[in-house]
Amino acid sequence: LLKKAKEEQWTRIAGTDFGSNFWDGCFMFDRDRKIWYLYHEYWYSSEHDLTLKDHATNIRTKDPLVFSSNSARYGDPTARQAIVDMEDYGVPIFQANNDVYTGISYIKLLFRVRPDGYPGLRIFSTCVRARFELSKGYKHPIMKDGTPNTDLVVKKDDHAVDGIRYALYSHKTIG
Repeated sequence: LLKKAKEEQWTRIAGTDFGSNFWDGCFMFDRDRKIWYLYHEYWYSSEHDLTLKDHATNIRTKDPLVFSSNSARYGDPTARQAIVDMEDYGVPIFQANNDVYTGISYIKLLFRVRPDGYPGLRIFSTCVRARFELSKGYKHPIMKDGTPNTDLVVKKDDHAVDGIRYALYSHKTIG
């Protein structure tokens, strides 16, 4: 599939979530089947400090389809200085559309199985962190009556899912 994507020059985008835990995911789009694939992730947990320059180097060197600064990469818009610094290190990042609830709804829509039998988003088995976080899903706080408050999301273990949302929802809404 990676060879086909490279030969046919499929659209490629990426999403980045900054913080002490750092996640970056690379996506490719099969135009014929209308399916997004998360084919590569870069995950760094906060066990040791790493500079943004080091993260940028890792992102540029570890993409199996060969890093391209022409692919749109969307990042957490609240991390404006990190976005500026990453560009200085050769990894341009656009501020993502951070409409959380509409973005979550869009990602859920992509995961629905379509009439052709496939979802609009598939995750490679090598994307372990994304699969881990997606298996937990976004959590909602529990109200006093014991029901979930679906108007709020608990921010925990959400670096990959945020990066997925930044990339795919921003590509849809910003281009």
